[in-house]
Amino acid sequence: MKRYAVMQVRSVATALAILGVAGGAEADFLVILRNGNEFQVKSYEVVDDKVIYKRFAGKVVIPASIVAEIIDLDTGEKRSFSRVLPESPQQPRR
Repeated sequence: MKRYAVMQVRSVATALAILGVAGGAEADFLVILRNGNEFQVKSYEVVDDKVIYKRFAGKVVIPASIVAEIIDLDTGEKRSFSRVLPESPQQPRR
């Protein structure tokens, strides 16, 4: 099994500094952030409240709360993301 480095991105500014131009001509999806910036990726997955995609030899993890929508470049299908994400369950206090 291959191991990949994982980058946790906590803000739009950090995301943009890391992202640069992703994917290029072979990209299948367009990711549009809430601030209007966009980049392309080959594939992605949504896990809990995070969007994860492969970049070079690693994976980038960004909060879904900064993503406005993801558009499939082949079909034009859009996946919209809510500004407010469900909270994780609270652990009972002891």
